[in-house]
Amino acid sequence: MGGGGGVGLEVELSRGAVAAILRMAEGLRPVLQVADSPRLAARAAAQRYRILLSDSVHSHEGVLAVSMNHLISDGSLRRGAVVRVLDYICTIVQGRRVIVVIQLEILRTDCTLIGDPTIYEATPTQPFCVSYSGGLGNHESCFLPGSQEVFGNLSCFSDQGMLDSSFGPRAEHTVCNLQYGGSCGSVLPLNTVDAKVQQLSLDDHHQNQRWTIKARVTVKTDLRHYQNARGTGKVFSFDLLDAKGGEIRVTCFNLQVDRYFDLIEVDKVYLISRGIVKPAHKKYYPLNSDYEIYADDSTFIEVCSDDDCSIPKQQYAFQQISEIENMENGSLVDLLGVVTLVSPSATITRKDGTGTQKRTLHLKDMSGRSVEITLRGKFCDGEGQVLQRHYDSGSSSVLAVKGGRISDFSSRFVVTISSTQLKVNPDFPDAERLRQWYLTEGKTAACISLSQEMSSFTRNHVPKTIAQIKDESLGQSGKPDVITVRATISHVNANNFCYPACTLEFNGKQCNRKVTKSNEGAWHCDRCVLDVPKCEYRYLLMCQLQDHTGVTYATAFQEAGTKIIGYSAEELFNLREQDEAKWEEIMLQVCRQEYLFKLNITEENLYGETRAKCNIVGVEKLDALATNHHLLEEMETARALV
Repeated sequence: MGGGGGVGLEVELSRGAVAAILRMAEGLRPVLQVADSPRLAARAAAQRYRILLSDSVHSHEGVLAVSMNHLISDGSLRRGAVVRVLDYICTIVQGRRVIVVIQLEILRTDCTLIGDPTIYEATPTQPFCVSYSGGLGNHESCFLPGSQEVFGNLSCFSDQGMLDSSFGPRAEHTVCNLQYGGSCGSVLPLNTVDAKVQQLSLDDHHQNQRWTIKARVTVKTDLRHYQNARGTGKVFSFDLLDAKGGEIRVTCFNLQVDRYFDLIEVDKVYLISRGIVKPAHKKYYPLNSDYEIYADDSTFIEVCSDDDCSIPKQQYAFQQISEIENMENGSLVDLLGVVTLVSPSATITRKDGTGTQKRTLHLKDMSGRSVEITLRGKFCDGEGQVLQRHYDSGSSSVLAVKGGRISDFSSRFVVTISSTQLKVNPDFPDAERLRQWYLTEGKTAACISLSQEMSSFTRNHVPKTIAQIKDESLGQSGKPDVITVRATISHVNANNFCYPACTLEFNGKQCNRKVTKSNEGAWHCDRCVLDVPKCEYRYLLMCQLQDHTGVTYATAFQEAGTKIIGYSAEELFNLREQDEAKWEEIMLQVCRQEYLFKLNITEENLYGETRAKCNIVGVEKLDALATNHHLLEEMETARALV
């Protein structure tokens, strides 16, 4: 016989317990019997078993937690077994209540069916009682039936909610501090019967509180495999949004991944019960909650049969690109901007030797700033291809970025992570307003890029002529000068317009150092001290710039070179190998076009001589309309000075 008081030869079940559990009574430890052989549940996310539980008067179907599947495989839990249910929750599946058994104790395995139980279906309107006898002793507890389900708000997971909101009395659920396996977190029980709010101190500790949240999944990350000192594992997470705008993230590891990864779908509404709730790491947490949930063996997730229209599908609070300048490296940011440049997708190699796709684009908004967005993995072939088609056709795209991560390696840029969301041309009022601004004035508006090749330079810049670079000794004051110059490219060094670059990651960004080809055919990087099977060709374009005051030389790197030429360095390199005549025509056309250049000017010493070094960090082609607009602005400025 099992422990915990045991059950005599004449077993007494806890009469009325099935009805009490289905009315969501709490704190019971009833003795029940398995009235039918356990069987696998249909369409379950993991291998779950259904069992029929009886209190000798009524029976009802229950679901066994996956952590107890071994009791089925070893034959301990079978038809006729008498068990004490130590922990359970009652949830709703397709409009029906289901008992989820989280923990039980087997008392006997060899009993015949006790009593003449019937399937419990009726909803009582009078108080009902649960009778305890046998190993539990003789006593009786009465409960009033509830009238409705009440779901709390995810905003209650905030510090204020934890202090001010709770549910009671004891037969209902309460705010508490929970401790599972030595890790402590705070949870707010949300699914109650006739819930009432009362004050409860955070110092109160309760081990087995019930809570359920009803919310829509807005983000689901990819499945990620990892390795640490404890071994290998897998993880994914998803973000929830409820009817009142509350948000929280749920993270699943290993066994919970097997149970819920296929079940969770973006935009569907779910009921989630149980889990470990811990304070969130706000630096890497873009949601409006102070907490996050970790699924464990007690967690139960079920799809709602109906789509609750009161729960929105997404919400955004966009930041201006200019705000990135003052944000901490690694922070998450939501941006809305116009895509002004899209580069072709390229393959880069991680340090572990695996490859992934990377695509860069530039985003511009009304703040007078632009930033480079690096798309990785699935975004390169999804939204990245859509943006590439729009860019190649000459149309302007508005892109919403939710949950991009700020990176700061020699410059500011934003990278996508597994939980990032991208929306191309979203149906937002702010997006339409931004589009109209760009079409009317934003396309030619001066803009400072936060994603430069250099580590620092003056943010403010003014229009200058080429002659002023020398006359005013620009770049020789101990810090770079950033200016704009309206000029024509009079010559380019076509023979050495690009170089083979390393595709490995270095400090979170592609290395891009020049690589050399070894005898074995691989490419060697002196910085990474590694060989890579292939390189990526990047621009190192030497240009002679000319305006009405003089001539100077400037270097265009990858992004600026792509905008000047209209092709990536990789494409242009391959084109020269395949069709040299067309390649020559492209290079000649570059010299017939007027541009607005943004130059970063520094001082360099060459063979004992000090001179100004110009790098092209921004470029826009000027058509006749833009040139006339620029001249009108100059005339207005001159008129104001008279």
